[in-house]
Amino acid sequence: MLNKLKQFNLPELEEKILKFWKENNVFRKSVALRQAQGKKAKPFRFFEGPPTANGRPGIHHVLARSFKDVILRYKTMRGHFVLRRAGWDTHGLPVELEVEKKLGIKNKREIEKFGIAEFNTQAKMSVWAYKSEWERLTERIGFWLDFGNPYVTYENKYVESLWWVFSEISKRGFLKKLYKVIPWCPRCQTPLSSHELGQPGAYKLTKDPSVYVKFEIRNSKSLPRRQAGETRKKQKEFLLVWTTTPWTLPGNVAVAVNSKLTYTKYKIGDEYVWSYNVPPKLEGKEVEVVEKMSGQKLVGKEYEPTYPNKGEHKVIAADFVSTTEGTGLVHIAPAYGEDDLRVAGKGETPITIDDRGFMKKGLPGGGKFIKEADKDIISDLAKRKILYSSGTIEHEYPFCWRCSTPLIYFARVAWFLEMSRLREEMLKANQKINWIPEHIKEGRFGEWLRDIKDWAISRERYWGTPLPIWECGKCRHQKVVGSLDELGEKSYSQNNYFIMRHAESDHNLKDIIASGPENGKNVSKLTAKGRLQMEKSAQTLKREKPDLIICSPYARTRETAKIVSKITGAKVITDKRLEELNTGVFNGRPISEHRKFFSNRMESFTKAPAGGESLNDVKRRMMDFLKETDSQYQNKNIVIVSHGDPLWVLDGAVRGLSNEEILKQDYYLEVGKWSKLPFPNWPFNHDGEVDCTVRL
Repeated sequence: MLNKLKQFNLPELEEKILKFWKENNVFRKSVALRQAQGKKAKPFRFFEGPPTANGRPGIHHVLARSFKDVILRYKTMRGHFVLRRAGWDTHGLPVELEVEKKLGIKNKREIEKFGIAEFNTQAKMSVWAYKSEWERLTERIGFWLDFGNPYVTYENKYVESLWWVFSEISKRGFLKKLYKVIPWCPRCQTPLSSHELGQPGAYKLTKDPSVYVKFEIRNSKSLPRRQAGETRKKQKEFLLVWTTTPWTLPGNVAVAVNSKLTYTKYKIGDEYVWSYNVPPKLEGKEVEVVEKMSGQKLVGKEYEPTYPNKGEHKVIAADFVSTTEGTGLVHIAPAYGEDDLRVAGKGETPITIDDRGFMKKGLPGGGKFIKEADKDIISDLAKRKILYSSGTIEHEYPFCWRCSTPLIYFARVAWFLEMSRLREEMLKANQKINWIPEHIKEGRFGEWLRDIKDWAISRERYWGTPLPIWECGKCRHQKVVGSLDELGEKSYSQNNYFIMRHAESDHNLKDIIASGPENGKNVSKLTAKGRLQMEKSAQTLKREKPDLIICSPYARTRETAKIVSKITGAKVITDKRLEELNTGVFNGRPISEHRKFFSNRMESFTKAPAGGESLNDVKRRMMDFLKETDSQYQNKNIVIVSHGDPLWVLDGAVRGLSNEEILKQDYYLEVGKWSKLPFPNWPFNHDGEVDCTVRL
């Protein structure tokens, strides 16, 4: 390839290599060569990253893929069978945020108003916006990937595989529903993992209030004794607490001290405050040391709450209390701190904000975002003369890496994988990994493992893998489903369904289409042979003890239903959704003409003649009928009398078959015949397709 090269031009050479690979199908041959070696070629399993195709690729993707390609080529040259399967990450909040921008949606409430199903449809459509760009880039950098057989995270097979993982984790006891404080984005209204907080730029230098608040001790007995003849008004005694989040004060239930520390009581003006560090000096007021006391002796003291709630409002001991900042006394708001919730125990957890980070009505700053409400809280404290001092501090604070909103540490009920129980096992496994660069082993990754948190896997969003967990509202029994088949076994519906095609009719003998509005000549009725067919068929169906017959309103299906009703005693009702496939301009014409309208059979699912409908349209209305019927009746044997094509696509849909699979199956109900129709408890979407992302 380097022959006849007059001068070295790297881009030109790369293009020649790529052209050679493509023309000679080198990638396929490489895979086939190893595959042909059978067991001699030990498999090296690799699944691509995968990228999200609703955003353009960047230079960092080139770097990552180059590293991957080096390893995979090395393994191939060492004799391994490397499948190189591509993948597409089609779920998650980044996809949702792009759809929100497109639709002009600002929060979860607006998504729910818009409609979750339609929002998810928009998300599903958006994920392929830049697919071709990704494929071109991948080919151009010489990264071999099998794009012909990728795994896609919204496809049922992939979602089912995750369900199996959840089921196995649950069986081993690591899946738990817990009430814990987690990092929460009030704009996206979703938790973030500890890994996400480690993303570059997650912490930003920001300015926040620096507030010292006085908590008045009740019935204090530790004030200095009054000297003989001394007259003075009663002095007040306070616990001095420092915070950078004034908005959390309405959620206060306790003040924590370190029982091993010695605290000092300071006289400032005519008031007394307890603090470990010397309080900030106030203008015109001297700070005088009065008394010292161990933290243990402060434990149990009661104080007046800054804001009324059901907390105990006592001093408690906590080993996490430090003296590097503040006063050595920590205000405890269990809803807004992991340590706070732990030391508060099983007491009250006042929730003073909503999911969007807005203060609840009735509190200072009610209806405002927490950062805006800080000013109202500080002003209220000052009016009530329990604000010691206030200022500003510049420190690092966590932000959502997706939308740059300040995060809240917020107590939520969520599903967790108890990673903390696997810490030692993972640390041992980390020692076996050949890290490049080597310092990552004990550095960033090792440190993350040593401090690993339980993983909050429930994201409280819409476009993602639904957790396959069901919980009884009364006894709280939980069931984790590992597959669609297992889900189907747990059906709450006990209806039995039987589908029946009308018996032989006039149009069947003429091989013409009888669909659309019935009038004049365009009415097809049962033949004499058809009526005999149906009498025999109804006798066999009688053994199933049908309770109800629902039929298409066409003459031939109503005649069929009437015969079945006479023999079985079942009631008959009609439903327009069970009508024949409407072929539009081909109604009343030979069937062959309608078939010639399509270039191939697959096209009949998506293409409709003028005034008619496609097979996908039929599937949609038939499944809509079945789902509605199943919700209306319980413990019934129901016969559905309809036509060939509608029953054909209905049978395929309830079995979870794709359109391609429906075409390949041999099943097509003959005139006058019936069969049992399974209806598993699967998630079906608006189009009548099994869709594991649909909420049941």
